[in-house]
Order: sequence, then structure tokens, then C-alpha cells
Amino acid sequence: MNTPNGSHQAPHGNGFIVHALRDFKEDVRTILTEHKEAITKRLAQIESSLANKSDRAYVNLLIEQLRSDLQAQAVDIEKIEAELVKKMNTEAMWKLVSVILAVITALAGFIGFLIQK
Repeated sequence: MNTPNGSHQAPHGNGFIVHALRDFKEDVRTILTEHKEAITKRLAQIESSLANKSDRAYVNLLIEQLRSDLQAQAVDIEKIEAELVKKMNTEAMWKLVSVILAVITALAGFIGFLIQK
């Protein structure tokens, strides 16, 4: 919208949107800054703990963390597999029921046809 002096001014509704987006941008920037500070602090803690441990202890720690991660993933895979088997069994049961109903319907139709003749 043009003002009397020829400058361009955003409509009233756009001003609200611009203000809301500016606030959202500031909130996101604040959250990201807080996360960056938390990550930097955590990295400093890890670096200081690594400096205090020998290389052998560090390697053992990494191996144990990897083993625990692998065990957790194995448990998750087993849960997913169990759910998949359960779902497949349920689907197979419903397919079997539908086939049985189709056969019964066909037989009933055939018997009805024979009775009418």
C-alpha cells in the first residue's frame, strides 16, 4: 500500500505476521544458543574426563558403550520382529476367514440353485 509520501507500507495484517515471524526467529535463535551452550559444556566435560583417563580405559569405555548400544538395538529389533509377526498372523487369519466365507457363500448359492430346480 502506498502512503501519501510515496513510500511503500505493508498492510496491517502483514505487520502482525512480520512481528510474529520476528518473535519466532528470536525464540528459535535463543533455543539454538542454549543448545549450543549445553553441547559445548558437555563436550568440555567429555574432553576433561578423557584427559583424566588412559587410552586403554578410553578404549574399554568405548567398547562397553558399543556393546550396550548393540544390545539395545537387538532388543528393539526383536520387538519390531514380534510386532510384525503378530500383525502378519492377524492379517493371515482375516484372509482365511474371508476365503472360508467366500466358499460358504458359493456353496450356499449352488445349493439354493439346485433346490429351485
